[in-house]
Parts: sequence; C-alpha cells; structure tokens
Amino acid sequence: MNKNEYPDISGIFDIDESSLPKELIEKEAENNRKSRNRQSILISQDKEKQFEKETEKKKKAELKRLRKKDEQRKKIKRTGTLVLTGVLVVLVAVFSLKGFISAKRAPVVNLCTAETGEISVSYMAKALMLLSDTGSLYAAFVDNDFDLHSIVTGQSAIITSADERSFTGQIQAIRSQEPGSEITARIQAMLPNGIYSSASNYVIYVSPSQSITGINENDTVSVEVISDYATNALLIPAEALFSDDNGDFVWQYSSFSHKVKKVYVSTGIKNGSYTQVTEGLKKNASVVYPADSENITLSDRQLVKVTQNRQ
Repeated sequence: MNKNEYPDISGIFDIDESSLPKELIEKEAENNRKSRNRQSILISQDKEKQFEKETEKKKKAELKRLRKKDEQRKKIKRTGTLVLTGVLVVLVAVFSLKGFISAKRAPVVNLCTAETGEISVSYMAKALMLLSDTGSLYAAFVDNDFDLHSIVTGQSAIITSADERSFTGQIQAIRSQEPGSEITARIQAMLPNGIYSSASNYVIYVSPSQSITGINENDTVSVEVISDYATNALLIPAEALFSDDNGDFVWQYSSFSHKVKKVYVSTGIKNGSYTQVTEGLKKNASVVYPADSENITLSDRQLVKVTQNRQ
C-alpha cells in the first residue's frame, strides 16, 4: 500500500438515525422546524418590505401624477384668468371708446327743473284813458279778435301808467263798433303805430277797482287782461314741452346715465314763458330741450350733453 493512500473509512461514521437517542431526534426536529419558521418569517418580512416598497412607489407615482395634474389645472386657470382679463380690458376699452365717441356726438341741451309757482295767461294792449259821464276814468282799447284772447266781462285786469304805476281793474263791457266809429277812431288816433283791420272793431272797457291818481284823460296806458291764473302749479319752461300724435311730452333727464326718456304729460295753463304740468311729472324732475344753437330732434334713451341750467 502506498503510504499516500488511505483506507476508505466513510462508512464507519454513518449513523443510523434509528440508533440515535430520542431526545436528540426530537431536538433536531425542533431545530429544523425553528429554522423553517425563521426562513418563513424572513421570506414574509421580505415580501412585506417589497410590498411596502411597491406601495410607497405607487403612492409617490400617484402623488406625482396629482401634482402634475394640479399644476396643469393651475396653469389652465392662470391662462383662463389672463385671457378673461384681456377680454375684459378690451371690452372696457371698446365701451370707453364708444362712450367717448357717443359723448362727443351727444347733442347739446339745456337742463331745467320742474318747480311749483304761479302762472297766468294774459293779453296785453295799449289803451286810452277816457272820462265817463259820471266823471270817473276808465281805460278803453280796440281789439278785432278779442274772442281769440278769451276776454270776457268780469275778468281781472291791470292798468299800468307810462311811469309804470299799476292799478287793478275789471273788464266792464265789450261793445262792437263799426270801423271808423267815433270811439274807435279816437282810440286809434291816440295810440302810436296802431294797425287795425277793416273788420268790425270791439271796444273793451276796463273799469278801475281803485282810485287812480296821477293819470289824466287821454293818457296812453297799458292794460293786461288776466284770462287764466293758477298758484302752486308745477311749471316747466315753454321750450321743454313737445307734442306728437300721442299728445304732449317732455324729455326727462337722468343725471346717472346722462340719457333722456320720453314722458307723456297732461298740461294746464300755457303762456309764452312757462307751461303748467298737471300729470305725468313730479316736482324737481329734470327735463331738457335742445340748446338754441342745436337744430336736432331727440330720441328715447339718447345720450345728451348738458350745457346750462335754467331755473
């Protein structure tokens, strides 16, 4: 036998498990079970960690997606806000320009306020002071169209002298006279620049209601016959009243919008300066009418430019 060769002794140490003591066998089995349990726990822990990693990864991915979506939403909102702001700026600019152009083109009007006051309708005439049979003075004037002036007996009148002293009076009589009659010829001869028709003349006799001093026979005076009168009447300038097929109306003005509105009204007494409004308008209402230099026709809801106020 070669000294380097050794006998096979592997079988010598083979142990039959059945020959081992029971305690060793049970202990070995317990060790193996524990080892498998530890391996199972380690595997479970590894799986749990892997699951946690995957869950965390998914959470991060979802959070990233939500952040990206939120950024996109904010970006869209910012863009929409900028667009809307731009549109509003353009609209404001357009309307401002339109308003500026409209204001430049707006017709010029006079503004006035409806206020309460006294109004009367009267007729003015030159008269001659005459002496009655009883020795009292009276004023007489010639009128060819007295019926058009609503003159009737009993109306109040005011006699004004050349030096502007006034006396109250009353229409005493109205008499028809043939053209060229003595009384009409006398009156016409005394009145300067008298123009009369060739039709029948009417002589209006005004009897003073009080003693007259400082006025003599054949003096020329002025007589104002008051045919209608009202107190506490709502008045507007005569120029502020207009008419169409539907009746009388005014252009009421809004100081807020600077526009006018057509308002139909009922009227009462009218004279050359003012008109009484009985319905359709309230006290202190603002009304307008075209300025003297403006040859225009107003329309409903029209923008106007006020240049002056008339009280």
